[in-house]
Amino acid sequence: MALPFGDRRLFVHPPHGRIGISAAAGRRAESPPSASGIEPQDPGTRRRRVARIALLVGGDDTGWQASAAKLRQHLDEDGRLAAGCVAGAQGMSSFDPFSVAVLLGRPELSRVGRLQLETYCRQGGALVALGSAGRALPDWPAFAEAVLGGWDEGPGSNPVLLEVEPAEQSWWHPVLDGVGAFGASGDPRGPVWLARGAEILLWGYGGGLRKPLAWAWRPRGGRVFYSLLGRPDDFQLPDFLRLVANAVRWAAASGPV
Repeated sequence: MALPFGDRRLFVHPPHGRIGISAAAGRRAESPPSASGIEPQDPGTRRRRVARIALLVGGDDTGWQASAAKLRQHLDEDGRLAAGCVAGAQGMSSFDPFSVAVLLGRPELSRVGRLQLETYCRQGGALVALGSAGRALPDWPAFAEAVLGGWDEGPGSNPVLLEVEPAEQSWWHPVLDGVGAFGASGDPRGPVWLARGAEILLWGYGGGLRKPLAWAWRPRGGRVFYSLLGRPDDFQLPDFLRLVANAVRWAAASGPV
């Protein structure tokens, strides 16, 4: 039963003992907020969740700035990603909050910046690390083991051309979507230690040796991707850029690749 109530209507439902008031005339009832925090919109105009990225970059002498610019351009082509470039000495505060941190080389962070990054990692923050980033926190000796899920002896002085292939047992992993075999420079001689639970995604073949080059790990409930690749020349390779973009989306959990 509905009764007039000013510019609204009073609804009474005796069997259930319910009373309700309609929205004011000419006013559209508000929809409850969605669980994602994004206001409901028409399906044709619904916004997509954007993953904000903090790029922590090494020095110019190693070509990391040029590599970061190339990577940022590639990431910005994806509407789900928004890359911000953070100079090492400025710490991380200029791009907070962010969905995932990307380490390129060994950024020379300030004391505060190192503490921020260490706290972020200890709390299980999403992380993508490339190249020599395993030594990005020299004051935290267990960084590679506790956060990156593996480490090696470092880049050799005589890199050779490696044949890089996705791991067959991990073909389904989102990070490998659209990534094929490619060639990259690296050192196949140094051994690699992996933490329990680390999942190998790339293998490298060269000099008669076989070596893990990239893996995914989920410490403390977070998502971490680490690749021993990441020399400046690697950022010219479409498959490598695709790999890193996939890793950023996966680590940030910003939706299916």
